[in-house]
Amino acid sequence: MDSAVGGARALWGATLGTGLVLTLVAAPAETSGWKETARSNGVVVAERSAPDQRVPTFRAIGLVDADLPTVLRVIQEADRHPEWLEDCIGARVLARESESVSYTYHRTNVPWPLADRDVILRTEVEVVEPRGLVFVRFRSAPDRAPVVSGVVRIATLEGFYRLEALAGHRTSVEYRVTVEPAGRVPSWVQSRATRSIPLSTVLGLQRQSALVAGENSVLIAAEPEATVNSSATARVVASDAAPAPPGDGTVTRRDGAVTSLVPQTTASGGF
Repeated sequence: MDSAVGGARALWGATLGTGLVLTLVAAPAETSGWKETARSNGVVVAERSAPDQRVPTFRAIGLVDADLPTVLRVIQEADRHPEWLEDCIGARVLARESESVSYTYHRTNVPWPLADRDVILRTEVEVVEPRGLVFVRFRSAPDRAPVVSGVVRIATLEGFYRLEALAGHRTSVEYRVTVEPAGRVPSWVQSRATRSIPLSTVLGLQRQSALVAGENSVLIAAEPEATVNSSATARVVASDAAPAPPGDGTVTRRDGAVTSLVPQTTASGGF
């Protein structure tokens, strides 16, 4: 395993707890200053720098072939995060501040000679439009649990998942993170990490959502008292990644409106 991968994993830690709260407005979409850095399986990764940041803010945008409640369930099930978050070796809910807010611990395996990383996140789910638009916002809360010996704690991290329901039982996902690296990590490794972390997160969310959607279908079919519409056909998603958006980069919302999936970027590149 090369040092670039190890360094990228050292920056890992952005996952979520659970909670629910209704809000009136969503944060406006930001489209300026972003530079595309990677694109794979329909997922577009970009970053944006600021003078006071060692590591650029990064994001990934893609489609998940599952409905919004399923994607939200995947994000909320902290104990199953090791199934889809790369190198996550432990995740659990530490406390629930309210129905809307929880605190979650995550630990990430990092190859020797780097130490494992962990992070405690305060997470809040904001429902802007029921079953239509949801934000899952998270930020670090490093003092909510004792420091683990031999593990480096990530003290400064914040971000969100933006989930929007689309036609055809699909969900548009934006994953965005701003993080201050914990410990010494070479700048070139940090740069690589801002591409690999968001990409692997959205791809993992695609895979896990397909799995959970399949589990839901099996549970419904096994319910002895369930009434099944004989004219309906159950569909279990088996693909590892959501399909790429159309060539013009647009998708159709549930209400029939056409919207852009990927905002304009200032440059493009690859790994």
